[in-house]
Amino acid sequence: MIAWTVSRWLLAAAAGDEAEFVVGDIEEEWSEIAAERGKWMAKRWLLAQALRSAAPLLGARVRSGEMTGVLIAGVLGSALPLWLCHRLWQFVASQIPFKDGTEREAWQLAVNLMVLCACAALAGLSTRTRSSAAAVAVAVAALASSTLWLIGAQPALYIFLALVAAPATVLAGGHWRRLR
Repeated sequence: MIAWTVSRWLLAAAAGDEAEFVVGDIEEEWSEIAAERGKWMAKRWLLAQALRSAAPLLGARVRSGEMTGVLIAGVLGSALPLWLCHRLWQFVASQIPFKDGTEREAWQLAVNLMVLCACAALAGLSTRTRSSAAAVAVAVAALASSTLWLIGAQPALYIFLALVAAPATVLAGGHWRRLR
């Protein structure tokens, strides 16, 4: 039931306080569709419904002001560190005479990932509940992907690691805070 777990997590992260009601409604519709059309069609419907519902649910939370802290944590946890590291390496490259290109070396990308993970973990420490940590993780992933897209050409492995490591460290930071 990977589809159900992913869909439920996405809806819970997007819905916030109303997650129980949203997931409950989706469960009812899913059971009806599974009975009428089969489980395969129900899983397909479930994933599509979760993806279609996430953006409007997040939009409603942003308009209500509930997501202000999440967006700030997302910007400080991913977009700003990625952009600042990019600007730092551009400045360093501009100071080297007769530089062949602006490609980053492996150690520079590793520094970027360490800074990103540290900032994302701090964003996770700012969360109080699992649902807020999940919301920050989604915001960090979205903002990191848009920042990486704006920055331009980067190695595929670096992009993959950034998009996996940032939300993971947010969740780890939130989990660590709850353990203390």
